[in-house]
Amino acid sequence: MSLDGILHALIHRAFGTVTAALLAIAAALSVVCCTRQPEPARHTVAEYRSNPDLRREQFARCANDPGALGKTPDCTNAREAQRLEDMRSVRDLPPVQLPPPPSRPNSDRPNSDRK
Repeated sequence: MSLDGILHALIHRAFGTVTAALLAIAAALSVVCCTRQPEPARHTVAEYRSNPDLRREQFARCANDPGALGKTPDCTNAREAQRLEDMRSVRDLPPVQLPPPPSRPNSDRPNSDRK
């Protein structure tokens, strides 16, 4: 093979690699640039916490269609507000008055002495 043929093959290979790299970069940029940005939430967690009717309505919509709405910002905010309100409602309950445990025979011996 002549020197001219070798140079031609090297140049062709180099430009082929550059072209492939440029096409890959262009494809990656088009995917990144054309990705849809998520919609911002219409209501914050604080708004959902302060308005129980709004929270229940949004929570019901999200529960009814979790495939399409489950990861939307409003469903996330409504779910978090519901979780926080549920925790608060449990904290507001009066203490549970449990009866004392029944006494058992040999209950005065510590557990470490039992075999």
